[in-house]
Amino acid sequence: MIRQAEFGNASQRCVTRRDGDTVLSPTDSHQPNATEPLSAKHNSWKWIKPLLIAAKAAVTLLALLLVSRLVDHGTFVKQLIEINPAPVVMAILIAIAQIFLAAYRWRLVAQILDGRHAQAVKAAPFLSSFYLAQLLGQVMPFVAGDALRAFIVHRAGVRLRISVESVVLDRAIALLILFIIALPGVLFSPLVRDTKGLYLPILLFLLAGLTGAAGIFIVTGPLVRLGARWRFVSTLSEMILDARRIMLGRSGLQVVGLYVIGHACSIIVFWILARGQNLALDLIDAAVIMPLTVLVSSIPIAIAGWGVRESFLVTLLLAAGFKAENALMLSLSIGSVFLIASLPGAAIWLLSDERPFRNPRQRAQRRL
Repeated sequence: MIRQAEFGNASQRCVTRRDGDTVLSPTDSHQPNATEPLSAKHNSWKWIKPLLIAAKAAVTLLALLLVSRLVDHGTFVKQLIEINPAPVVMAILIAIAQIFLAAYRWRLVAQILDGRHAQAVKAAPFLSSFYLAQLLGQVMPFVAGDALRAFIVHRAGVRLRISVESVVLDRAIALLILFIIALPGVLFSPLVRDTKGLYLPILLFLLAGLTGAAGIFIVTGPLVRLGARWRFVSTLSEMILDARRIMLGRSGLQVVGLYVIGHACSIIVFWILARGQNLALDLIDAAVIMPLTVLVSSIPIAIAGWGVRESFLVTLLLAAGFKAENALMLSLSIGSVFLIASLPGAAIWLLSDERPFRNPRQRAQRRL
């Protein structure tokens, strides 16, 4: 008579034979494994992310190729050689300052959401994770960088819900402020009005975004009531209420002011680079073109907005009477400045003992 007893190792079982000997034998290979369907499902989904990245890379390359066909390459190379380095250096320094400001702003949002716990977390995890996200955002979708931010600050001591919600709201409020900044610029910028066929679509795009945001804030009450039935709606309504509390609460003026100053840094970077390339762009023009460029670049169809940003700027400035070479040079300069400003994130990644995905044994060895 054979008796079987399951051990902790699922791949073995205890078999007692009639002669009294007890042996361990492997589990029959034909026995069903409960994890097989889940593994098969995981294997089918693991290809989606590489395919999406490949598709975005294809969009980026195609957009850059189409834009390059509008450019006189000889003139473009000549402009590249003659570029003035002083405005570029100044723009890089402003972009670096913007990263520090954005990290402080994000920490303030987390503190408002959960002051009792977030107050105890130092500023360093917010700054280092923001820098890492900026670096990752140059080659990956911004969602990957945002997920990395939430992961790092949660491991530093911020509750998971607060870390995720603070990142989402930081991104959402930043985009909303961009819409608010860009609308007056569209109304008063002579350059944008001169684009003729593009002026009305841009104006309608901004009005639609602001109207949608206002509508979401207005229907928050009904969403809260619906949240009692559906968990997703409940989570969404709570986040909208928190966004209203952040922007309209006691610290609202400080928070909104930090977002405005952060976007103003981007606008000044754009204006400095344009003036450094002898482009006749006023500050009011930069105040509308740069927010629009950021909004268009945020559309998740390309790698870090490369290609999409160049296509938009070249189309807009061509319609305003500028040369394609100047527009492409300006767009590539903007992307390069923010890329260089994010490079310290590589040093943070290499030197951090607590960086994500480092093996725990490696972390222990580095501490020793």
